[in-house]
Amino acid sequence: MSTLTDSQISLLSSSSSGILSRLLCHPLDTLKSRLQSPTTPSRTFLLSLTSLLSTHGPSGLYRGLPASLIGGTPGTILYLQSYDLTKSHLTSSTPFPPSLIHLTSGIIAEIISCIIYVPVDVTKERLQISTLSNEKLYKGSFDCLKKIIENEGIKGIYKGYGGTVASFGPFSGMYFLGYEKLKSTVRENNYYSSGVSKPAIGDVELTFNETLTCSLTAGAVASWVTTPLDLAKLRMQVSNSKLMDKDMKEKYRTFGRSLKSIFRDEGVRGLWRGGMARVAFFTPATGITMGTYDWFKGILKDM
Repeated sequence: MSTLTDSQISLLSSSSSGILSRLLCHPLDTLKSRLQSPTTPSRTFLLSLTSLLSTHGPSGLYRGLPASLIGGTPGTILYLQSYDLTKSHLTSSTPFPPSLIHLTSGIIAEIISCIIYVPVDVTKERLQISTLSNEKLYKGSFDCLKKIIENEGIKGIYKGYGGTVASFGPFSGMYFLGYEKLKSTVRENNYYSSGVSKPAIGDVELTFNETLTCSLTAGAVASWVTTPLDLAKLRMQVSNSKLMDKDMKEKYRTFGRSLKSIFRDEGVRGLWRGGMARVAFFTPATGITMGTYDWFKGILKDM
């Protein structure tokens, strides 16, 4: 029996999973951001990777990592804690079906955690697309954040909060809906096929591989479906970058204008620009985050 409280276990598990996920998946996020930028010279994952490595070397893949770790880790903690607390509250106090509870809890968790995530995203994405310039626009994460605040004010680091919620709210809702449904299906299958008597299906423990598979699958589907929303959000957040000309800044000034401009200029196919890179990033990122989060919680509870 663990000497840690449930809140301590959840805090340690969410912080550990968030750090691990960012360390392993940040290069994929960098490539996604470059592919989705309107100033990128490459439209394929491989060409973008080759261009980045030839110009900036392997270190270019990790531009914005400090911002992602320092800001993103508490963001992950807030995100997962908000989801668990909201799910627990809705389950005990409302007659909503589980699917609606998971969907709603995911959206609410995103709304709350974006208080931290948005400044991190704005800083990280400015650094990531700055590799498209021959100039060194920023010395690092803190310099980038400082310059955004100096030039654009506090409003600058929260540019795209509404757009982020509009893009990641549906992603989180769809992700947790799929993740919880897949876990429930695996539990049912294990319950009826094991032949071992248990009080309830909910008492069936999933293995790390089963949890990881559920998370990977849900992450892949949710990230692909919501690619147009993420693309519009990114274009809006980087619209004040020095890499953008006056026309681009106007086209991507708001979330709705950004989405409309992408569709008008690049068509339906353009809405899914960077879609495979997004899937390549979010599938392992969500898989590692949720897989290790549940895994760490199980280990800490048994300590």
